[in-house]
Amino acid sequence: MIDAPPPGPGMHDYWLRGDSETAVMAAMAEAGIPTLPSTESSFDAIGTIYDADGNPIPGWHANLRLRHELTFDQEAALAPVLIDAPANPVRIWG
Repeated sequence: MIDAPPPGPGMHDYWLRGDSETAVMAAMAEAGIPTLPSTESSFDAIGTIYDADGNPIPGWHANLRLRHELTFDQEAALAPVLIDAPANPVRIWG
């Protein structure tokens, strides 16, 4: 198990999973959150994740780190792809 470090002061982490990259990117665009790094956000496109046996885990995955909590409208736009923090993250913020 990988212990993910807590986000730094004032940072908020979110985990995304959609049916496809297109679904995740569309939700990000609707939320108005850039996928390019900025002083306000970082987006980590992970893509397909595989289990220990090499089988793909359903969905297209990404991590999002923001300097602010999601607004109501952003949360609504991301709702179709926003998931709870994984118990065993494949990739964490360093």
